[in-house]
Amino acid sequence: MQTVDITIPKEDKIFIPDDGKNRNVYFRVSWPYASLYLWNDNGTYNNMLWPGIEKNRIKYDNSYSYYQCEIPEGYEQFIFAQLKNTGSNVASSQTKDLLFERDNQLYTLSASGIVMSTTTYSGGQWENIEDWL
Repeated sequence: MQTVDITIPKEDKIFIPDDGKNRNVYFRVSWPYASLYLWNDNGTYNNMLWPGIEKNRIKYDNSYSYYQCEIPEGYEQFIFAQLKNTGSNVASSQTKDLLFERDNQLYTLSASGIVMSTTTYSGGQWENIEDWL
């Protein structure tokens, strides 16, 4: 039997398709499982129960998980929540209420985020996604 050595290149960046129709935000945090909960000012909720829709991690780097989240047209406010485990409907912590302002922005939760209560972090900042992925 012959063996062949192959090298699989490490991807430093991920491909983010942008057809101009999607409104994407990204989340950088040390949580292994995260969800996205959406609503708008006129009280229309996205027919979802708390803690929202579980999101798939798109990248893991230096103890941080990156999540890509599409914000549907008509929804401007959202929360990222930490799930206790995959498939869980129990959130153990969450971000403060966030507002969609621009496409392709990355929200990084501060490692020492100021805790507003036992489960809500107010510390975090918005950055350009291209600086991180």
